[in-house]
Amino acid sequence: MSQANASIPFTFDIPDHRPRMPGQQVRPIITVDGDRIISGCEPVVFIGANGAGKSRLVSLVATSPNVTLIPADRQTDVPDTLGPVAMHDAENMLRSQQNNGYNIPGMGQANRRKVQDINQLFTYLKAEEAQVGVDFYRATADSPTAPRPSTKIADVERLWRVVFPERRFNLQSYNPRVERTLPDGTRNTYAASNMSEGERSILYLIARIVTASAGIVLIDEPEVHMHSLLARRFWDVVEQSRLDCRFAYVTHDLAFALSRRNARMVVVRAENVVSVIPASERIPPAVFEEIYGAATLSVSASRLVFCEGVDDGSIDRPFYEAWFNSGGTSVAPVGSCTAVRQSTYVFQSGDTISAASPTGLIERDFWPDEWLASRQAEGFHVLPVHEIEGLFCLKEVAESVALHLGLSDFDSRWTDFEASEKSRAMQREPVIVERAKRRIDIALEGLANAARSNPDRPATRAAFVSTVDISRVVSDIGAVFDVEASVVDQACAGSWDGYLKVMPNKRLLGSLAQALGMHKDLYTSVVVGALKNPDAYPAAANRISQALQSKLPPR
Repeated sequence: MSQANASIPFTFDIPDHRPRMPGQQVRPIITVDGDRIISGCEPVVFIGANGAGKSRLVSLVATSPNVTLIPADRQTDVPDTLGPVAMHDAENMLRSQQNNGYNIPGMGQANRRKVQDINQLFTYLKAEEAQVGVDFYRATADSPTAPRPSTKIADVERLWRVVFPERRFNLQSYNPRVERTLPDGTRNTYAASNMSEGERSILYLIARIVTASAGIVLIDEPEVHMHSLLARRFWDVVEQSRLDCRFAYVTHDLAFALSRRNARMVVVRAENVVSVIPASERIPPAVFEEIYGAATLSVSASRLVFCEGVDDGSIDRPFYEAWFNSGGTSVAPVGSCTAVRQSTYVFQSGDTISAASPTGLIERDFWPDEWLASRQAEGFHVLPVHEIEGLFCLKEVAESVALHLGLSDFDSRWTDFEASEKSRAMQREPVIVERAKRRIDIALEGLANAARSNPDRPATRAAFVSTVDISRVVSDIGAVFDVEASVVDQACAGSWDGYLKVMPNKRLLGSLAQALGMHKDLYTSVVVGALKNPDAYPAAANRISQALQSKLPPR
């Protein structure tokens, strides 16, 4: 009984013609391109790069039969008060609001509208609870031992407690509330409308899952407003709560996609161009190229190097490609330090390219030594300089460039350059401030997350002050500044390598090239050229390689 749509490259089918045993849960099958069937009960993940057409694809599927669609654009503000409505009317209002909010296909573009069904959703939950109560009351009049029925509100509260064990969502009255048990055993009660964005998002998703009909549940951007670990845990719990549904996710988050156990992957390249990855195969490397925007990520690479920077003419990719200079290694600049970590984690999971090992390169930047040591313990390579330009500013590297270009007065030029740089007192203060800010940011990360409101203003203030107790993690802010000031002063008074480790290097590279009487581009081209084609730089290649050998991963 397949329901096909010529505009949609896959259709949905509920195999209710198959015989069922009492209590048996039959999950739907998904047909792709009309002839490829994804049978079984495993989740399905539609994955593709930003702009590939995933949201448009979702909009095309919105009106397919047997599908509950949870769009990415959703309003999650919980109402303060719910009104009593008959169940039949509440259900009609809910379905009407949801249908009006879907991304209905238009002439070439989806008419994107945020789903604003949360009032009707919780009104329906209360109406269903009231109807169940009436039915139970009538049943007990005839049979006092009638079993107590469950309600969808009870299911919402149960799933909520699984995700947030210390909090209880209470919808017993028509005023939704949350009760949170504090570490000292006391309880803090606040209106559900005062929940954090993440809490509201999860509550909305739970309510949508609980009220979904048996069949396909298609979720666009399932990880939105959630920490990555929480998203994985949440959907693990949800999938087990609805064994009569098969879950399909639409995402560009590779970490989340790979977290779905035994999931079938469908690659989206356009709104009507999809391809199913066979169950026995891994995600093709080309998909990672598309998602990460790493056009040179070789499908035959045995080592993948993720570094900071972007392909905007910066030195990162040319330098690292020259250093590794191997057909078995591919370099992908992915942006920030956080992006390097996330990309490396994805490939470390072992669910991507089976033969490729990832290497993550992190610049020291303004990070504290303890934080960098933790990253090294996780397997990342931390540069011994503030940023990549510092590698070009090593004395041995500079001397090699001077030798190649025939400069006879390198020693005097270098002495003047180093003394000039270290004497720049004005450049110390911004570095001290940035290092101190970074240290405090790390210490305070997540400290205020537990703060919640209360109808009573003084109580809310007292709870906020008690929860967000900065003195517990940063007892003396002045001392933090003094510690970092000492680090910077010692770097300026010590060795050149120590200076490169602490002080920013981007401006430094241009100053060094100028001190040697050349343009920065010429200087960097000699370094990169010597690493990439050593025969063309006989006087410099080996010296530069030796200078960098202890600073970088093996070539």
